[in-house]
Amino acid sequence: MKQKRAVAGLLRKYGDTFSKAEWDIGLTNLAEHSIETRNAAPIKQRPRRVPMAYAEEEKKAIEELQEKGSLERAPHHGLPQSC
Repeated sequence: MKQKRAVAGLLRKYGDTFSKAEWDIGLTNLAEHSIETRNAAPIKQRPRRVPMAYAEEEKKAIEELQEKGSLERAPHHGLPQSC
């Protein structure tokens, strides 16, 4: 019983460090990284289609991640903004 109270106290004290929802994956601005590609040109590949059975689920997941600020739209180099 003593251990349960100790764990419960720790969970209350540090509760903000635990995920509370499926997409609650956290966000930090304490570190930044980059991927060195030297002078490599981007690989041009056609986008792969998501199977129709998963399209709606994927759309919802993307919207949720964007709302939480965990995902943002990347610029498309060489494409008009309307694409």
